[in-house]
Amino acid sequence: CRRVTNAADLHKEQCTNSATSDYCQADGYALNGEITYGNAKAIGSTLTAGDAFDCDVDGTGYNERFYYVSDYWNQGTNINDFDTNTAVLIYYSNTTNGVASYSG
Repeated sequence: CRRVTNAADLHKEQCTNSATSDYCQADGYALNGEITYGNAKAIGSTLTAGDAFDCDVDGTGYNERFYYVSDYWNQGTNINDFDTNTAVLIYYSNTTNGVASYSG
C-alpha cells in the first residue's frame, strides 16, 4: 500500500439529500456541500485515523482505497502492546479471507 499524499486524490461526493434530519445534513454537511473521505498526508508523517492508502490488491496497480484505523494490537507479546509495524485498515466493501468481494 502507499499513502495518499495529495488531497485532490481523496474520494469526494456532494451532499444532495434535502432531508435535514437524515443523511448528510444530519451529519453537519450543507445541502450541495462537498464531503471528503479520508486524510492525505506526507509520507513518514504520524498516522491518524482516517489516513487514506491506495493498495494493489490484485497485482494490477494501486487500485483499491483503504483507510487507517490504528496500529495492530499485538496480544502475542508479553506486554500486549500496539505493533507499530502493522496497521489495521478498513475497506469500503466486504472482504472474505483478505480478498475483496464485489456485488453487482
